[in-house]
Amino acid sequence: MDTEWSKIFSTPDPFQAEILKGRLTENDIPCVVVNKQDSMYKPIGDLEVYVPRDMVIKALHYLETDLGGSGEDEKGEKSGS
Repeated sequence: MDTEWSKIFSTPDPFQAEILKGRLTENDIPCVVVNKQDSMYKPIGDLEVYVPRDMVIKALHYLETDLGGSGEDEKGEKSGS
């Protein structure tokens, strides 16, 4: 059975994406980081953090409570779709 993944966060900063990945993993929330940055021009594009669809609520709750985030990406768009 294939896992369906949902984006919960997007950022142009690779360090922020990897830190979030590590913290989610430490809290038993599997995740992957997908790099959608242009290979020639790094400022173009984002890194997106995905979690399994059945873990979205837990991951967003972790973002809001433990990291003090709003569950929105840096562009102010609500994530999770």
